[in-house]
Amino acid sequence: MAALARALGRGRSGGMMRAIARGRGFSSAQSSPSEPESSPGTGSSKNIGSSRLWKWMKNLLECPETDVETLAKRKILNVRKGETLSKIRFVDLNECLEMVDSAKDEEKSFQDFFCLGKLYTIQGSADKVLLCAEKAAKLVPQGSVFHALCLHLEADGFFLNKDYAKCMQKLKLVLELLDKDEDETTELIRAETEIRVAEVLVATRKFQEALPLFLSSIAKKEKLCDDKRAFVDDYIHTAEALVELGRYPEAAEQCRKALDSAEDGTFDEARSRRLLGVVYRGLKQLPKSIEELKVVKELALKHGRNEDARWIELELAQCYMDSEKYEEAKEVLNAVLDDEEVRGRLKGFAHACFARICVLENEADEAIAHTEEASMILRKNKGVTLKDAETFAELATFFEAVKDYDSAIDHFEEAQRIYVNFPEAVTSLAETYARVGHIYLVMEKSETAVSILGRGVKLIEDKVGIDHPDLGDMLNTMGVANLGLKNLVLASGQFERAKVISVKHFGTGHPNTVAATINMVTAYSSLNRWDKAIKCQTEVVKHLEEQKAQPEVVEKHRDTLQKLQLIQENAATVAHSAGIS
Repeated sequence: MAALARALGRGRSGGMMRAIARGRGFSSAQSSPSEPESSPGTGSSKNIGSSRLWKWMKNLLECPETDVETLAKRKILNVRKGETLSKIRFVDLNECLEMVDSAKDEEKSFQDFFCLGKLYTIQGSADKVLLCAEKAAKLVPQGSVFHALCLHLEADGFFLNKDYAKCMQKLKLVLELLDKDEDETTELIRAETEIRVAEVLVATRKFQEALPLFLSSIAKKEKLCDDKRAFVDDYIHTAEALVELGRYPEAAEQCRKALDSAEDGTFDEARSRRLLGVVYRGLKQLPKSIEELKVVKELALKHGRNEDARWIELELAQCYMDSEKYEEAKEVLNAVLDDEEVRGRLKGFAHACFARICVLENEADEAIAHTEEASMILRKNKGVTLKDAETFAELATFFEAVKDYDSAIDHFEEAQRIYVNFPEAVTSLAETYARVGHIYLVMEKSETAVSILGRGVKLIEDKVGIDHPDLGDMLNTMGVANLGLKNLVLASGQFERAKVISVKHFGTGHPNTVAATINMVTAYSSLNRWDKAIKCQTEVVKHLEEQKAQPEVVEKHRDTLQKLQLIQENAATVAHSAGIS
């Protein structure tokens, strides 16, 4: 059962800190002559059920240890010797693929293609994953449990291609097939499939919907599998959703579960600690964040992941900056910049971080020098990839932070130039419109802000959906711009919609929800709709009290509530007097 859990599990691939889905596979070990029915590829769906699947997996444990190919697959598939895929992440994946892919296609079994497909999922080769799924499906009966596994593999391919609609379609078909053959094995596959559905929801930023599905699926899986290693990815992905929702204490708990489940010194440990460092930073527990990131850096160096170690050093520098330990941050950044192997995007970001420190220390000349260096490096690349677009967008954010708004807009437009060529990056493109709109709002150019923000809103509504979580923040900003233009009714409607979207996806206590509610108070007050203004302000005060916000902040909002109530009473008195006269 544990092997099956690991066979369908997911993880991370690419750079140590970058997130794409990965899979875990089965062995292609052949069935013993005495149990021919345990090998998929013949017979009817009645004869090929989950019990046969379980026999097939047990046969793997009986393979002779002199079988080099099988031993290679054992190492990859977490069987017998207890080695996890997280360890494979630190070795040559191509070597593993070569050992597994030794036979010709016509000699390969379903197990071979499925195993290869899962390895290609780890590698991030979507087209090869889909091809393996297609070839594997030809060797098993339609409607069988094995067919469900082929669909699951196909969903992995679509996930890697960021075709989330097709991915979700395949996952639903998997669940429908599993309904026809229910036992412990299919229930475990069901739990893994539901977790993948939750991951698709996270990828489309539907965190509020994903979270309960993560938790319920993990609970099912825990009843069926006692191997802790099978849960690392699940805990990490749940923690990531909680971080997006701003629920850091719960995210920390999930990170600790992941860390407890991961083997020491593995990629899984590094991933767990890195995310825990992010959570501690969100909790303002910066010493703990620094401690975790230092361990991750050492793990990366231990396994020869020098570039990953340098990226972690940038995160360390950020923590030192947050702690106002600027000398420590400079020391880390100097180590990055002095490394001759550091170049391109990484070097550009190191200069950008250095510039931010110089701004904080009022070292204007050095800040300008590092900013120009960062910009020059990134423009010199003339990139056309998504990574380049993300780099320009992040550098634009830096220029925005130092109030160089023209340069910020310029860099956001560079990002837009690239994003428009990638349909899967529609939300990232819309985000750049939102940021540019916000900059124009700060520059007191409200009409331009409304126009730019409108492009972002329309893009999301047309391409993604009318209640996408990113819409809430855009509508809130657009409402503020319309307030400045005295479009009060329009502004109040945008705040109302922003709040509804934020509550749906993030909950009532999320900062976006609170911000929209506060803005609703302003809009309703300007419209003399005191009852609605008081209702919204009451919600704000209640939230701040529940979150134990700083006393002066709570008191400020209580004063606002009292003033609104007094204004309403005075207005009622005036209206009553006018009626009498």
